Amino acid sequence: MRTELERYAERVLGPCRVEQDTSWEHGASCVLRVRDANGLGWYAKRHRRVEHHTREVAAYRRWVPIWGTRAPSLRAYDPALAALVVSEVPGVASAGDDFRRLAFLKVHTDACGLACWLFNERTQRPLGNAIFKWLLAEAVALDDARAIALQTKNVDCGV
Repeated sequence: MRTELERYAERVLGPCRVEQDTSWEHGASCVLRVRDANGLGWYAKRHRRVEHHTREVAAYRRWVPIWGTRAPSLRAYDPALAALVVSEVPGVASAGDDFRRLAFLKVHTDACGLACWLFNERTQRPLGNAIFKWLLAEAVALDDARAIALQTKNVDCGV
C-alpha cells in the first residue's frame, strides 16, 4: 500500500521525499507527509476502502473550500488507486503554546460544531470523526480536561 502511494505522490508532485508516515494504527489508510522539490509540504493518502476515498474526495471538493486557506486543498486524486494528495496547512507551532491555547479556545467550538454537523446531518462520519480526533489531540497537548472529556466521547462514537 505504501509503495504504491509513494509512486502516486511522485507522479503528482514530481520528485519528493517522505518525511513522516502519519497513518493511524487502525490501518484503514496510509498517510504520508511528503516534501516536494520546491520545499512545499503535502499529504498523500490511500484508503483501503473505495467508499471512504469517495467520501473524502467529495468532502474536499464540496465542503473544504469553504475554509479557504485555513484548510488543505485537494491537489489530485485517483479513484482507481483510492489515493489523493492534499496541501499541508501551516500550523501555529512557531507561535508557541500560549497562542495555541488561545486559538484552541476559539477553534474548538467552531470545529466541534462543524464535526457534529458533518457526522450527524451530512452523514460524513469519517470526516467528522477526523475532526474530533484532531480536537482530542489538541486538547491532550494543551491539557484541557473539559475538552479531553468531550472529544473522547465524540471519538468513541466511531466512524
